[in-house]
Amino acid sequence: MPDAADPSGPAPGSRQLRTDIQAYVPGQNESFQDAKARYDKIIRQSDVDHWNEHGYVIIKDFLTTGEFDELTTGWNRLMPDWEEYKSRQTMYSNVHGNSVKTNPSLIRYDFPYIESAQNRLAVHPFLVAFAERLAGTEDLALSLGHLIGKYAGKEYDQTLHSDYGNNALVTPPRSKEWIDIPIIVYLTDVTVDLGPTMVLSQTHTEHTGILKKQSFAPRDEYPEFYKHEVPVVVPAGSVIFYSMRTFHRGSAMKAKEGCRIVQFGGFHTTNAPWMAPLDHQARIGCKEYVKFLVESDPKQRELVGFPGVNHAYWKDEDMVEAVSNRYPDMDMRPYGGGPPKRQSNQQ
Repeated sequence: MPDAADPSGPAPGSRQLRTDIQAYVPGQNESFQDAKARYDKIIRQSDVDHWNEHGYVIIKDFLTTGEFDELTTGWNRLMPDWEEYKSRQTMYSNVHGNSVKTNPSLIRYDFPYIESAQNRLAVHPFLVAFAERLAGTEDLALSLGHLIGKYAGKEYDQTLHSDYGNNALVTPPRSKEWIDIPIIVYLTDVTVDLGPTMVLSQTHTEHTGILKKQSFAPRDEYPEFYKHEVPVVVPAGSVIFYSMRTFHRGSAMKAKEGCRIVQFGGFHTTNAPWMAPLDHQARIGCKEYVKFLVESDPKQRELVGFPGVNHAYWKDEDMVEAVSNRYPDMDMRPYGGGPPKRQSNQQ
């Protein structure tokens, strides 16, 4: 399998950050659509084929050095690195982030984030372009987003499972007509002892019919699955795309020191609202959501349900004015309005 991980772990300096492509920043001279088309050109067909066959693919080279540095600064403002955690372990053991789905063993923040870099990653043009290639359509929406920190000394070992159990109302079909594509971006190096994601090729599961019965595979019932699982041992900056039919699990953090920081995301076809949790909708109106909307390209806003620039909603001038008042820092010109009100008032 072309992306089987090296169990020895990522070597120092092994990050495969890109220097041959310019990072996309909303609001500058390039539209999101143009950036997405640019990133689509670096998608390898072999990666798409691997996902189609195995139900997952690992890609290690989509972030630029600048993006990675900003993401590192961003997560480190929200949660500690290992040295900071170790020095104040009593304090940090009770820090859980802002998620309503609190787990006492980890720190979790839900999308959207106060950090611009994390918001940009959630709707990164490469991630969207790759998901569109897998789904065979541009008609996608953001499913979820979580920034999660795990730390040595805690228990994280899980049973192999498929994510639809707590993310969808029905069992995911094989058809791509209705599909939800989960994503994990690894923001720190992952060694075999730092709780790597364990992933199982669908070649070992699809013929068993397990998904007709359940979304989890206990070790005592499916011991052969655990013999074939692969650890996602990767350098920071890597990403795994999988599917709601793919069995995987979080593994034990065996290291005495260290942390594993990841950002979850995902995209689903808009014709399948039953296949995505849409956790972020519960946060509409918070300052992080306003920040995300204001700083995003109109096409990125569409990924969370904001009306597109050609939507009939904008034919009502009163609504254009109302939305401009609600988001005074938003450039409303794409929707038939004016420049940011707050900025205009300050000039």
